[in-house]
Amino acid sequence: FNFKVASRVAGRTPFEFIGSNVVRALPSDFAPPPSNLTVQATSASGIQLRWDQGTAGPVRYKVEYREVTGGSSDAFGFPQDVEILAGGGLSTFITGLDGQKTYDFRVFSGSFRGYETAGSNILSGAQPVGVPQDLSVRGVNRDSATIDWLPPSQGQVPRSYRIQYVLADLITEIADVQHLGGNLATQSALVTPLQQASHTIRVFSRAQGGFYQPLGTLPVIVAPLIVPTGMRVTSIGPHHISLAWDISPEVLTAPAFLVPSAYRIDFEQRATRAKNTTMELSPDTSSVTIAHLETNTEYEFVLKAKSQSGTFQSGLGQNPV
Repeated sequence: FNFKVASRVAGRTPFEFIGSNVVRALPSDFAPPPSNLTVQATSASGIQLRWDQGTAGPVRYKVEYREVTGGSSDAFGFPQDVEILAGGGLSTFITGLDGQKTYDFRVFSGSFRGYETAGSNILSGAQPVGVPQDLSVRGVNRDSATIDWLPPSQGQVPRSYRIQYVLADLITEIADVQHLGGNLATQSALVTPLQQASHTIRVFSRAQGGFYQPLGTLPVIVAPLIVPTGMRVTSIGPHHISLAWDISPEVLTAPAFLVPSAYRIDFEQRATRAKNTTMELSPDTSSVTIAHLETNTEYEFVLKAKSQSGTFQSGLGQNPV
């Protein structure tokens, strides 16, 4: 059955037309317990839960949780009702949690007669923890890459991080990558070995109690490349700077996925951090002149190579000029 509530002003007819939201439910005296209760996402002070439900239709759900301290758990409490929407609502976000505490959760189905006594599986040891920020690739070579990221913008600094990189169906994970300390510190890690084609990389925070948040950063794409080396300034004029670099002879015999398809120069003013980039340069180009620069102004230049997948990446360990 589908249910909704409509109202009218006292002494007048008819009822207003639109009515409330629609709730779909079965007139059953029994609603089977939910299953597969898991953490779907976390924040610095909240946890999003997700669960599965059987064929019968509960009217609503009740989420209970408890704090875990010193290896012992309090009694379940803090009930929060979750009304299901038309078609079923099988998740909720629990807020106001402490990032230094660990929590257990379970969910109960509710029929017209109340909540069932048999709940879902107990989800143990979950912790609120923020998501790492600003994941980027600092540099690559033919078999490794260095990536950078920032700690979560709010809440506790994570105990450590987990790096995940994926090639097709092959998932590789590096656990317990230590942070450098401080909310403003850039975290770094070396990802190796890279294999053919592009890898999708994400970073996950680990809470102080050991719980890894499941969502992670937005992914970045990394591809192994034979990148140029030795970028240097060859001439300077009132409004231009000329640069040159060395292309490895390996590109003549290496597999195609390791050979850059183009280059470009990214540059910015040191004082204002105003960013610019050149047009794409052919893969056999080893020098460029950048014009229309401001006299007596410091600039920073980074050479980037384009992989066969279309991503531009700088060389591993190559400092900007």
